[in-house]
Amino acid sequence: MRCEPFIYRGQKGNQNNFLSQEECSERCINSGTHIVSAPHEPQRFENPCSTGFPLVSAQNEILQCMESRPCPPGYFCHVGSNDIETVCSDPCGQPLDSGTGGARLQRWFWNAQAGCCQPFNYCGLRGTQNNFLTREDCEQTCMVINPCKLPVPLPLEQCVPGPNACAARPNMYCHVGAVPQTTVCCPAETPNPCELPVDPGAGRDRLERWFYNAQTSICQPFTYNGIKGNQNNFLSQQDCEELCVPNPCAEGRPFVGADGRPQTCSPSASMNTCPANHWCHVGATQLTTVCCPAARPNPCTLPMSTGEGDASLERFYFDQSTKTCKPFEYRGLKGNQNNFLSQRACQLACQPLDNPCIGQPATTPTGQVLFCSSTNKDTCPVNFWCHLGATPETTVCCPGATNPCSVPLAPGTGNSGLSRWYYNTDERQCVPFQYNGKRGNQNNFLSQNECERTCPEQLCLLSIDKGACSGRQTRFAFNRQTSQCVPFEYTGCGGNLNNFLTMEDCVATCGNVGF
Repeated sequence: MRCEPFIYRGQKGNQNNFLSQEECSERCINSGTHIVSAPHEPQRFENPCSTGFPLVSAQNEILQCMESRPCPPGYFCHVGSNDIETVCSDPCGQPLDSGTGGARLQRWFWNAQAGCCQPFNYCGLRGTQNNFLTREDCEQTCMVINPCKLPVPLPLEQCVPGPNACAARPNMYCHVGAVPQTTVCCPAETPNPCELPVDPGAGRDRLERWFYNAQTSICQPFTYNGIKGNQNNFLSQQDCEELCVPNPCAEGRPFVGADGRPQTCSPSASMNTCPANHWCHVGATQLTTVCCPAARPNPCTLPMSTGEGDASLERFYFDQSTKTCKPFEYRGLKGNQNNFLSQRACQLACQPLDNPCIGQPATTPTGQVLFCSSTNKDTCPVNFWCHLGATPETTVCCPGATNPCSVPLAPGTGNSGLSRWYYNTDERQCVPFQYNGKRGNQNNFLSQNECERTCPEQLCLLSIDKGACSGRQTRFAFNRQTSQCVPFEYTGCGGNLNNFLTMEDCVATCGNVGF
């Protein structure tokens, strides 16, 4: 073991490089210490690396190096006093050492705490192997991993996933990689990650993630490769939906249909497709008009709620204290069921009904009264008829549907004084009368023409018609061949006016028809 001269070419050398033989001898021979094993005893290994541990093989054996077996990238060959101490050492694990001497050479070292290569001034002598001529040499040797898709200045700042991650760095977001070293603040491509396409990224990791599909408006799973992805990358379906899928519901999330999307709905009772225990929240857009959970049996008892959001929608609510419907401005999200599109809709649902029927009017499955009109009487269900009152509130579906031409005159109650027409079975003609507005019957027509069209003079001469449905109801009709009222089986729909609920009605209407 001795010091020998050599010609140095000026770049990319190592620490075994001295200006004089004396310095070499002083450093490597006179003050050097090494372990010499006793004869016939196995050599005992002592770690020769100043920091870290030598590179080991897959079999956990220390890799020794020589000219014919160099170290892999990221390691250098530490030449010790014997074969055991000649091993591959990691320069990136060694501390910063400016060395000795009077020079001021611009060099680079790997800062393990900062996770990046940084410049320093080298004094020219000694120091450690963590000493590189250029930043590129340092990063190539120490494997700086930048997981960001867009360029980012070093050092990288590690982050913890959460709502306030990277908040101190404008236009940055927390990229969540497979390890803490790749979980760092990266430049954001856009303020809205939900508008970005899915990006599996690069790398060899296989991470289960979620992205928002703008075409289907739902969050879907995908496999992320670990680095170079974009912001549309969430750790869970819930994280994705909370940011990207609008949730207008004050409680829970919208009902999801068979297609995986929130189920849209309509505020009209006839088109409501919300399942049980859900109600139709009508937002500012179709995406926020969805079936929300926790439906209340009586929405009129709920307090007024302006909700959340940036919308400004004119709505009406029922005020319990005044028992009236009042306007308010709805913000589009997170409201409750006491929220109506019009004052009439609010009144129909919440204000006490002045019942014009003999019996209770028909109602929807949610308990709201079914209203009708003179132009749309067919909205009433089976065994109900459309009572035409003085106001829309008293124009409802009343029970006890029958042949209107067979029932007697019923002026009703109230003080409306409505001009109407009825069919007089004795005179067999339509006659005017004054209707009081409530508790009348079906023999009540708005005009003479409607009365005569409904109750023709020769209705008793019509043939017996069983109808076109599949029901079985006993009715009575006038048989013109026998000149008698007879029972028949009615199927429930269709047919004609020669159809009476009782034998008495039939006889009263047709019993004295002459031939």
